[in-house]
Amino acid sequence: YTVDANWLTPHFEKMLYDNAQLARIYLHLFQITANEFYRRVAVETLEYVKREMRDENGGFYTAQDADSEGVEGKFFVWTAREIEELLGADDARIFNFYYNATEAGNFDEKNILHVKSSPEIAARQLGIDENQLASVLERGRKKLFDAREKRVKPFR
Repeated sequence: YTVDANWLTPHFEKMLYDNAQLARIYLHLFQITANEFYRRVAVETLEYVKREMRDENGGFYTAQDADSEGVEGKFFVWTAREIEELLGADDARIFNFYYNATEAGNFDEKNILHVKSSPEIAARQLGIDENQLASVLERGRKKLFDAREKRVKPFR
């Protein structure tokens, strides 16, 4: 859920029960609509739960804290410069445009990545085709994920 009226800032604490319910809802939406977006969200939610919410004995933690290193959201947010260093200037221009990452940031001078328009509209505004956009976004998400895995994780 969000903590602001604009639906930008998530409550960075991740609850097991929320994710369990969300995965089920998105799976049902996929079954009803056959919209791949809903399938992807369900799969990614379940992958997150398996990766971050299970302990080494197969049990589940109830939550992942909002803070790491004493700073709320630190694990999850990015500067535009960090993104450019990871992706290179060309991919970062596209990635930052799509996810609305700016130099000023939108959360304590960093960026909560968020999408404001469809891939079709973003590709048109960027002057690229949707396949190129999808490729840049997929590569970028992977690189940011790999870099984030090196950060201090929130307590579970």
